[in-house]
Formats: sequence, structure tokens, C-alpha cells
Amino acid sequence: QDMTYSRIEQQDEPSSFLSEQNPLDTKNPRVQSAGANRGRNIKGKPVKAEHFVNEEQEVIPKKPEIKKLEIKVYNLDTDDVIRNATVVLEEIDFKGMTDKNGVCAIPANRLKNGNVVVSHEDFFGMIEEYGENGFPVKDGGEKSFTLIPKPKRGGDVEIRFVPGNRKSCFKFRVLTEEESPSYSANNVTWGSKVTGKEIVTLKNLMTKKGITRIVGEIDNLEEFLHPESTIIVSSHKNVEPIEIHAPYYINIKNKIYLDLGFFSNPSQNSQFIEVNTYTEKMPQLNSYLKEYQIFLNYLHHSKGSLKNLLGYNDHGKKTEDFDMVASGTKIANHLEKYGIELTNLPYFISSAIMEEGDYSLRELERKFMKLRPPFNFVDNGVSSAEDQE
Repeated sequence: QDMTYSRIEQQDEPSSFLSEQNPLDTKNPRVQSAGANRGRNIKGKPVKAEHFVNEEQEVIPKKPEIKKLEIKVYNLDTDDVIRNATVVLEEIDFKGMTDKNGVCAIPANRLKNGNVVVSHEDFFGMIEEYGENGFPVKDGGEKSFTLIPKPKRGGDVEIRFVPGNRKSCFKFRVLTEEESPSYSANNVTWGSKVTGKEIVTLKNLMTKKGITRIVGEIDNLEEFLHPESTIIVSSHKNVEPIEIHAPYYINIKNKIYLDLGFFSNPSQNSQFIEVNTYTEKMPQLNSYLKEYQIFLNYLHHSKGSLKNLLGYNDHGKKTEDFDMVASGTKIANHLEKYGIELTNLPYFISSAIMEEGDYSLRELERKFMKLRPPFNFVDNGVSSAEDQE
């Protein structure tokens, strides 16, 4: 999709005598005369080239070339270009729209440092920094933005998997209290418009009660773990990427599942509760919810930072990238001091595990600090058997 820019040089008009007769006719006496006298004065003596000066010719300064930055905008689901997307650069007070080819051209000569903001009423907008701390703009060129479509109806929720290699390797499973085929037909829409991309739409989810759990079935783990693979959860007002991590803690056999997370009484609390854990056994609708509720209520109703509540201040080790890590055993021992005994703690924090076996504080903060109470997933009662794998 790179576009090459070229400047057409305008040639000078041919001289009058060459325009009247064939310039390649060496038998023409005017051509012979011109050749014979080239580089000589009227007495036949040679002269230097710099002496040939047209006194009537004006020196016109060459205008600086205007470099262009072309912003090109695409639809994530279809890979089609998006027309009439708005592009804003506050640094140069620029506001433009993409054309029928999804392109908005911006003069790049005055650009130094700032942000490109791309938006469209039917898509979630994007903002990206350019210049010293972002993508280069000095020489112009092309920059692509891929926007995520908003659900068409206000109560819908959409969940996407976009494979880095565009190869099919993953599919969603939706668990609800109503497992009948008629429920799925009326409330769930499956779509895969481009090879490898998986899209599921949960119709009118924000008007419903109970638990709706999302599980991923992984057919090819290597393809799934591609660095550019992405999972995205979006409602009409919010979009949230889910971090994909490597399963250092599981013995990979034939097939594994990703317990992505769930909605609990979305008509009252619209947030997606992330779990993000690999398992060799297909999770059930209420698996681990009772303990997860206890754990989240402890984190959000206790005083202190997450670093204090999980014991990183006492047992954590700093890393070179300004993170902190601690072992699962030390985190569990710290929680037990406050009466929080969790059989399934590794299941809840596994998305933060590092290759060495310790857990990243930065990842736990990303996962848990965005959530907000109340956490009452099992207030209506759930048996102990349902809360176990």
C-alpha cells in the first residue's frame, strides 16, 4: 500500500530555429552553422562556457518541495478503506477528511511533534503520537490507521480475535444460563468476514441479567501467540483490548482453552470481568466465581495499594524495566495473613506469570485496577461443585 510520489519536470520550450526545422537534420545549413560556431567568438577563438550568459534571463528561485504525509484509514473487520473519517493534527491546526480511497493528505513540512487523531461516528477513534517520540513525519510518507467498528445497537457487545498471521487458529464459545439452541440463535451472532478473524456479537447483552462467560478454543497455539494477535471486547461506549500472554504454567497437549472472562448482571454493571487464564479443561459457567468474588472484593475494599495488598512491598523484587515480581507462594502467604485463603489463586493471577515463574505487579495492576465494584457474581447461590474445575 506504499505510494510513490514523483515530480514531473517541465522541459524548456525548444529554440525557435529548432522548432522550425528538423533538429536532427545535420544537412541543414543552420544546424551546421550552429555546430561550427559552438564555443567560439566571432573571430573563431575558443571561449569559456561561463561567458555564455543570457542577459535577459531571470533567475527564478526554486520552490521547496512540499512533502505530504498520507493518513490511510481501514476497517478492522473487512480491511476495506473508510471514507469520511476525520483527521486532526492540532500542532498545525489541521482538520481534514479521508477521500474515497480512505486517504487524507497532510503537508508535512511544518510537522515536528504532536498527535494524529482519527475518528468516525461508526468506529472507535484512534490517537497516535508522531515526531521525536512517535512515528516519523519529517520526510512525509504514509501512515495507516485501522479502526474498530462500534456495535450497531447500543445494547450489543462484540468480541473479536484478530490473528497476527491472518490464519484461523481460535474460536469463541459463549456460556450462558440458557444453553438452548433457540437462545443462541436469537442472542448470539457469529461472524468471520476476513480469513482468520473471529467476531461474536452478543445481542442486547446490556439489558440482561446473570452470567455470560466467554471462552476461547485454541487450535494452534503458535499462531495464536503471534505478537500481533489481538483480542478486543467492545460495547457501544467502550473498547478494551485483552492482553495475550504465553502459557508458561500449562502442559500443552492437543487442545487448550482460554478462559477469557465474563459479564455479571450486565444490565446493572456493564463491565467485562477479565480472567484470562489457559486451561486444559473446558470451564463451566460458574467455575471459580465464588473465590474470584472474594479475591476482588478484598482488593477493592481494603485500604492500600495493590502492591501492599499482595505483599510486593515485603517480598517483591525490582526488575530492570521498573516492574516488580514476586512468587505465587509469597503472594498466597501474604493473603492468608488477612484471612484470604484461595485454593485457586494461580488461576486468577496467571496472566501475570513470567517465564521464570514469578508474577508481574505491572500486569496485575493492569488487570485488576480497571475493575470497579460491586462484585456479586454468586449472591444468588452457587454450589461448591460449580465453583471447582
